[in-house]
Amino acid sequence: MPLVRLNPNINKVARVAKQENLLRDFDSFFNELSAPFYNRVVNVENSDFPIDLYETEDEVILEMAAAGLKAEDLEIGVEARQLTIRGKIIEEDVKEDKERHYWLKNIARTEFSRSLTLPENVDFEKIEASIEDGILRIEMPKVPEAKVRKIEIKAKAAKKSKKN
Repeated sequence: MPLVRLNPNINKVARVAKQENLLRDFDSFFNELSAPFYNRVVNVENSDFPIDLYETEDEVILEMAAAGLKAEDLEIGVEARQLTIRGKIIEEDVKEDKERHYWLKNIARTEFSRSLTLPENVDFEKIEASIEDGILRIEMPKVPEAKVRKIEIKAKAAKKSKKN
């Protein structure tokens, strides 16, 4: 059987990763305990509302999966380049139905919030949002200075050198 040298650094990396996970779990646990039960906010980084953020020549576009949400369930705001999307999924019929005995309950019927920092080249006064077929679409036009401007390259005839 061959001898294999033990790398002591591998164990240190694993211990640090476990400690970070443990600290994250404690933070999550205490945040849940400190929030009132009726007013909990879902951590959307791991939720059912993923987003795509991309840009075209004229605008920056955010698309968010928002299945089951209507325009009146959502609130969008911008403050100091911080775009925040808030929403709530609360079905009154489900709360009052005492006849239901769940086997599995995975639909988060609560409030959620998602924030991200926008680039400086967005014209905040002209942002528009719409929701269609379960997709929230936020269109953010770029300021004119930030748009790509193509510069024409002019070809000049080469000068002939004079021979003496």
